[in-house]
Amino acid sequence: MPNISETVANIFITISGLFIAHMGMDFTEYLNNYRLIMAAKLLKSSDESVLMLAGSVVLTACLILIVFLKENIEHQNKHVDYILFNPKTNDTYVLASDNYDDAIEFTPYTKTESGGYTKVPEWDYNFDYYIYNYLEEGLKIGYMTDDVHYSIWNSINELYPNDIEYKNGVQEYLQYCKEKNITKEYLDKKTGLNTPNIMKYYKNKYVKVLENWETDYGDLRFRAILYENGKAKAYIIASYDEDIENVEDLIYKDFDKYLELPKISKCSKLLQKIYDNVCESSATMCHITKDEWKDYYENFFNEIDIIKLKEEIKKYNLEDVITLNNYEYKVIGWGDLETRFNDDRNIERNKNKDKER
Repeated sequence: MPNISETVANIFITISGLFIAHMGMDFTEYLNNYRLIMAAKLLKSSDESVLMLAGSVVLTACLILIVFLKENIEHQNKHVDYILFNPKTNDTYVLASDNYDDAIEFTPYTKTESGGYTKVPEWDYNFDYYIYNYLEEGLKIGYMTDDVHYSIWNSINELYPNDIEYKNGVQEYLQYCKEKNITKEYLDKKTGLNTPNIMKYYKNKYVKVLENWETDYGDLRFRAILYENGKAKAYIIASYDEDIENVEDLIYKDFDKYLELPKISKCSKLLQKIYDNVCESSATMCHITKDEWKDYYENFFNEIDIIKLKEEIKKYNLEDVITLNNYEYKVIGWGDLETRFNDDRNIERNKNKDKER
């Protein structure tokens, strides 16, 4: 038996060497490339590189669904329209349809259901929820037919921005089109139709509103992350005097102004502490009495820190939001202080959380 094993191993090594010498790659790489090309052809994609870029997760979903659709009598007339995938969990979200009024969706939440999918009624389907929403949550496009791209471009041209809820998802989609060279000219050629040019709506800047609340002062506050060229640049709190539907648009208008806000990480530890107290307080205030300063804060700060704080108040024009030595109070931080800085520390915290995941 040892001799047989050694002989088989030698034969395998010889065959592998010949294969690499002839094909320029090993058999595993060749097989993966072949599967990608076949999946692309079965999906009616003209560019298998789309799948190659998406990786094995999308490829696996492609092959499983292609077999399912071909073997299931009820769904033999359907084809895969698009595949979205979560790069963190490797979950895939797939829609297959007959191009008319019958569609089914495969998601992580439908695996336990009968058939492993849910039917999507024509009257219920819209790109806003089923695509832009997912893109806004961090999913990526692994595959999409040219026909779906064409339909999306027409929909965005008709509805954007007023009648679309997930505007940041639209920006994610336009970013994808830019990166993959999905253009008006490309879609015109592929579909034989006149495609409206929606790239005029593409912004390399976009806003993600995390939460909003009403303060005791009667204004509305919005906590938001500002992105530029796909990267988080600022973590801010914006204030507006009245309820508004499209707060993202207002923040867009002042985008550059928000990016110019000083970064709180560059400030002294005392100013950071006052800022954090204001942000975390239900009353949006920070009160440090002289007794509290002596009993607690002097364990961490001293009069040199107060001198530094005075310099920062002047440097950042904070006279209206920080008061020193007011009667029994050593320091008072007022509500609008939370709107004066870019809390870049939260950007780093979110990056670290993503790495841990």
